[in-house]
Amino acid sequence: MFMNKKAVSTLTLIILIVSSAIVGGIISYMLTIAYYVETGYNIPENSTTLAITDVYIDPEDATSFKITILNPSFSVSNATVTRIAVSVANETDLYEVVETQPPIEDGLVIPRGKAINITCSALQVKGKKMYWGEFAYTSRGQLITIHVFSENSSSANRMEKLPFVELEVTPIFGNTFKNFTIKLKNDKNSEAALTINSVELLDVEGSKFADFLYKRQISLKIPELPVTLEQDQSITLTCQLNWFGINKTTIYISTEQGYQIYVKNITLPQIYFEIKNVTFNVDYTDRFNITMVNYRDSERIAIVKRVEIAADGKVTYINHSMPLPVGTELNYTCMWDWLNYRGKKLNVTVFL
Repeated sequence: MFMNKKAVSTLTLIILIVSSAIVGGIISYMLTIAYYVETGYNIPENSTTLAITDVYIDPEDATSFKITILNPSFSVSNATVTRIAVSVANETDLYEVVETQPPIEDGLVIPRGKAINITCSALQVKGKKMYWGEFAYTSRGQLITIHVFSENSSSANRMEKLPFVELEVTPIFGNTFKNFTIKLKNDKNSEAALTINSVELLDVEGSKFADFLYKRQISLKIPELPVTLEQDQSITLTCQLNWFGINKTTIYISTEQGYQIYVKNITLPQIYFEIKNVTFNVDYTDRFNITMVNYRDSERIAIVKRVEIAADGKVTYINHSMPLPVGTELNYTCMWDWLNYRGKKLNVTVFL
């Protein structure tokens, strides 16, 4: 029997093309439903359903996290993402994502059979906005659930574990008010090295005996910064700030990796010290008396380092190292000739 070889070849080619299309469709379908099979979901029929197919949380970049959202090909329509939120295991708060790229506040359409990547960088809870770097550090090492909401489909949820990154912060307020130190140590189990960029004092609260006001936010000048701490590595930083009169504060540390670290409600050791009185005796114009008291509520001894006298545009310094124990009052005689300053105003300042 005579056979047309050209016709056979054409038929074979057609069969191969059709077979490839069928196999390709099956593989595509299997890849699409893989997420649902893996998570144990029932594949919905005649509806639009979103899926979070991937989450990328980088321990070395805490400025944001990324998610991939899929609108499967078996959905019946396009889907519009309207909200993204995050919750922490065993907590009741829902953290709304308020900064994304691309934006979702006006609704983000994902066509049927397509996936889209979204970068999330800021959250809000109970009216307070926070960046991902603060949330990622505060909830480090915990399980979180990412929620995606849509106006025309069911919500999608996916559980992930945050990287564990911990910086041990130990402030030390010593015997001098001129400065204080902060010991920093990157935990040995941290999943990233940390580069410390800056240190600030926030929510500064003054003592009841301080006759001046501190700024609510103070940037600390630390020559060693920036400094990188590998896992289990530590450093002690000296902060050049006279902290006399500060009662309570928060230490804020920012890192190159995007982590925002807050050590809140630090109560400083207090010295309740006061210049109680300054008296002049007309019979002794070469001296005057300063009555100083270190109240019994003080937590330590006060050491008078210097007395400063400002009068008529001139300043006189008298250096000392004079201890004043807790709960004591001292009537100190300051040798300074005030004869030419009679009737004029002067300021007396005691430095501890």
